[in-house]
Amino acid sequence: MIIQSEIKVKKNYVEKYYTVNSDMFSRVTGSQLESSISGLSTPDLRDLMISFLITNSMIFSILAKELEAADDDEMESFRKQFMSNRILMSFSSIPGLSIERLTGIFRSFTAEEEKNLTEQVEEYMLFVLAFQSIKQKKS
Repeated sequence: MIIQSEIKVKKNYVEKYYTVNSDMFSRVTGSQLESSISGLSTPDLRDLMISFLITNSMIFSILAKELEAADDDEMESFRKQFMSNRILMSFSSIPGLSIERLTGIFRSFTAEEEKNLTEQVEEYMLFVLAFQSIKQKKS
């Protein structure tokens, strides 16, 4: 899911650069993933969920490194994108009924978008994770 794209050997260390295997991600739509989950064995479901979380963690790390290296002009561009609703950052804790409603809206939205796409577009990445709070699971 993550590809090592470049290695630079320095005097006493090695720098490794990684990119996301976007070709692999572009082959599976959200609706295909959802329909396959119901047929997975418990160990396969566990592996899929863990892989999803680890992969997205790596992607977030790559994005953070890119932001760290961004110059002032690039950061101003990010600010403009954020202000014009092209970048979204959000974290919320919401009740189960609200998450069911949001999940339904999101699945309808992505199904419609996937249906209307005539080619693979990689302009923006959208990460969505709705997961029961760990505190709630223990009680």
